[in-house]
This record gives sequence, C-alpha cells and structure tokens, in this order.
Amino acid sequence: MRWLALVPALACGAPAARKAAEPPPAAEPRRSDLVRLTLLADVDRVAPGQEVTLAARFDVAPGWHIYWSNPGESGLATEALFRAPEGFQVGTVRFPGPSRFDAPGDITSYGYEQLAMLSVVAAAPDRLERERVQFFVQASWLACRDVCVPGRGEALMELDVARAGEPSRPAHPELFARHKESLPRPLAEAAARAPIWRRDERQVAVALEVPGARRLEYFPPGGEDMGLTGQASVPAGDGMRLELSYKPAVRPVKVGGVLAVTATAGVRYYAVDLEEPIR
Repeated sequence: MRWLALVPALACGAPAARKAAEPPPAAEPRRSDLVRLTLLADVDRVAPGQEVTLAARFDVAPGWHIYWSNPGESGLATEALFRAPEGFQVGTVRFPGPSRFDAPGDITSYGYEQLAMLSVVAAAPDRLERERVQFFVQASWLACRDVCVPGRGEALMELDVARAGEPSRPAHPELFARHKESLPRPLAEAAARAPIWRRDERQVAVALEVPGARRLEYFPPGGEDMGLTGQASVPAGDGMRLELSYKPAVRPVKVGGVLAVTATAGVRYYAVDLEEPIR
C-alpha cells in the first residue's frame, strides 16, 4: 500500500518573502475544522422493542476527503464504534457507497467528501425502566488533500424514552432517507444478468451485465486489491457490462465488494457476492 504525506499539523514553517502588493494566501482550515463529528438518531424518542438507526455524521472541509472501509492504495479506513445502554442490540457498522479519488503517481483511493454517515441499527429491549437513554460513538479518520491529517473524535446524545402509547416521531428524515439510498442493496435488485467467467494462464476475468445502466464501477473490499488487476465499463445491449480481471494465482476468485450503477435516476450501490465456479 502506498501512502500520501502524513503530517501531524497543517503549519509548514515561515512563509517566503513576497511583494507588498501580493495578497496573502487563503488561511488553511484548522486541524479541528477538517472533520466535524456528530451523532444522530432517526427518531426523537425510543420506545421499548423499537429499532433506532444511529449515525456518525462526518462533515468534511471543502477540498478534503476521508476514507471508505477499504481506503484503496493510500489512506486509512474510517472507523466508528457505537455504544448503547445495556439491553440494546447494536448491529454492524454500515458504510455508504464510496467515491473514487485519483492522486499523482496512479494512486487510487476510495472515500467520501463533504458529508458522510456511518450507521448502525440498535434494537431497544422490550422493557425500558429509565426516562432517558444515552448513546455514544467514538470515531477515527484520516483527512487528506495534498497532505493527510489524522483525526479522532467522540460524540454522544440522549433520547427520551416514550411513555406507553406515545409514538416516536422521525428525526432528520431527509438526511436519513439520503443515507439509506446510499447504502449498498442486494445485487438481485439491479436485475443483473448471470456473470460470465473466463480463466486462462494470464488472468481470470468475469463479466457482469446490468440492463439500463449508463456506467458501472466496482469498489473492491480490503485485501482484494492485490488480486484485482483491472476493470472496465463497456456498452452491452441495453445497458453496460462490467469486466473485472484478476491474477490467475487466486483460485477460486471471490468478488465481494460494492458495485456502483449509474442510470437515469442517478447512482445506486449494490453489494456484490460472486465466486468463480470450479470446473
């Protein structure tokens, strides 16, 4: 894995002398302003037995980005650890589909800019004796532009416990709706045709057609990058075909990342779980 320059702070020493008429450069954002972490819930109160979506919201400074669960060829994965009161069942962390970033030196990484949310579903127990419950998240990230700055943060929030017969109301509905749309969904919902596999001495290739698609892009999970040697999105019938190439030493090849499908309605993400058949 290759790395971008990692710095503990943004200050880079004394500025060079300049002419009096030259305007001063724009001030760099402070380290603490590069990424702002907050904790949100999709309801205004919690009822016994109810599922609550908790989200770590990352607001990223303009021009900077943080990383997906697989950062690619540079960077560090963003991490979030959620904690809920005793009795709550907290699910696994969900990452939205990422974007691709290309840096000098043919370095490719995957992540987010501007705003991103990592979420979990927390199921409340059937009985809640307290009047309020507290949730907590601890997160770490690496913010990058032309340099990279590591960051950590914590956030907490409290919600009222709903009384008997008192319904909870949605909170931040538009934000959580957009987040739900950005989460990878089952590949079957893309109506993709059956994958076609091919193996020879030079490579293993798999082709996946998606009707109605205008562009396809595959984001590999961590560890798969070393076997993946290339990808292409080419026209095919009434849609597009994704062609992936792998080193032949791996047998069987497993494809388990995220597929981004660009269509008329926009971009949607799908969880890929394919395995090369053994003949």
